[in-house]
Amino acid sequence: MVALVFVVVVGLPPAWVVAPSWSVALPLTGVTSGLVLSAAAVGSLVTRGALLPWVLVVTLATWLASAVVVSRRRAPRAGAPTPAPGEAAAAPGPARAWCLAVVAVMSAPVLVGSLGPATEYDERAVWLFHARWLWHGGAAAREAMATAALGWSHSDYPPLVPATVAGLWSVVDGGDLQLGQAVTSVQSWLVVVLAGVLVAGAVRRRAQLPVAVLAGLFAVGSFGIAGGFGTRGYADLAWAAMATAAAIAGLVLPPTPATTRLAAVCLAAAALTKSEALVTVVAVIAPLIALRWLVVQRRRALPGLAALVLAVAVGASWSVLSARFGTQAQRDITGDGLAALLRGDASQVDRVEPALRGLWGYARTTIVISTVVIVAALVLARRPRRELRLGGGWWLPTAAVGSFVVALAALAAGELDMDFWIGSAGSRLVIASRALLLAEVLVVAAVAVDTLVGTPRGVSPPPGDADDRLEAAVVDLTDRPLPASVLGRRD
Repeated sequence: MVALVFVVVVGLPPAWVVAPSWSVALPLTGVTSGLVLSAAAVGSLVTRGALLPWVLVVTLATWLASAVVVSRRRAPRAGAPTPAPGEAAAAPGPARAWCLAVVAVMSAPVLVGSLGPATEYDERAVWLFHARWLWHGGAAAREAMATAALGWSHSDYPPLVPATVAGLWSVVDGGDLQLGQAVTSVQSWLVVVLAGVLVAGAVRRRAQLPVAVLAGLFAVGSFGIAGGFGTRGYADLAWAAMATAAAIAGLVLPPTPATTRLAAVCLAAAALTKSEALVTVVAVIAPLIALRWLVVQRRRALPGLAALVLAVAVGASWSVLSARFGTQAQRDITGDGLAALLRGDASQVDRVEPALRGLWGYARTTIVISTVVIVAALVLARRPRRELRLGGGWWLPTAAVGSFVVALAALAAGELDMDFWIGSAGSRLVIASRALLLAEVLVVAAVAVDTLVGTPRGVSPPPGDADDRLEAAVVDLTDRPLPASVLGRRD
């Protein structure tokens, strides 16, 4: 409870700026609090100062800036068109607050998994160890990062999870390992809940309650595919959930200023959580979101693209700092190994087959079942998905495949013993791919539920504006012929 209150209090004002809806802003605090406390940790590191003053200054500055933004946010324009009777109730929008309650209550029992001793190796040797460096202040952290004897702790790993733990330690019960473990569990849980709530908000109001139940099952399943690593002080489920939430916002939901902000913030946080997350964001998810926005919005996508570039820059900033202050880090993957793999050197190519076999062993059940559901939906549910203005059913699976390829390339380009690496970390490497596939299955189920119960009898789904109707008609003329209102326009 202490960890949950801390994360929510620190992150709620900026979360409200990103998404002014309680159902989205509350779980989004798992992302925004990590970004705020990462900024505080970087300030402490650069200035060699104590962490607590930076936590207080950055948090208060963020709250003040958030208050200014909220106060200046423009009210709805006067004279805006009023929806037809019954249409407002049928239109999709942010999920209701009780949808958040349903998802949270169904999935909260997974947090019991964090009520145990912090005994895992990576948990102690990497994430909580880095949190201790930051908690002791910037000077201590810089000394630890530059100490060759501590190279095995991977000082180049991004700071979001350790910074959040250190931020709480600087305020309450410093150094308590179980409290630090609880922070990562709460962060992971909040972001998984966020992904589920976003899907619940993608359907019409009448369908949101049953979809919230499905989202609760998705949240529990996400911790299931994490294999316990979501509640033991690890960052793997946290970044996978952030990437999944960003993919839902950018690849599934209609492009709006709110979904643009949400996707960019989640991508920046994911890239600041783990090294392979940065590669996945830069090489897979951000380009896919940019492509979808360009297809849907064309020139109107430029502000969103700028937000994506900024998110990638924020995520990559730690690479510059770690290279400056932590030159002695042990690296499992080197540029030479990746170059050798791309050249086709036998020493690296021979690692591809055992890496693929190992990753497939962890992910095959999710991949097979999800593929059957997704392919069936691509054939049978095109029109209902388009009526909700959701992205096509191939976007999230493509992101999942890209994430899987990144994990495969990491194993093949590395130098660690393959059997050891697969056994100790293989299941964590495919968490993101499996989460993205589960998210698409949830979207498919949500569309099916919306088709059954979402539209009141006698009320047609909201058609969108003329540009949306024109776009849908161009995509598939046989399903939706050009309406006369569009044919009559000069443009």
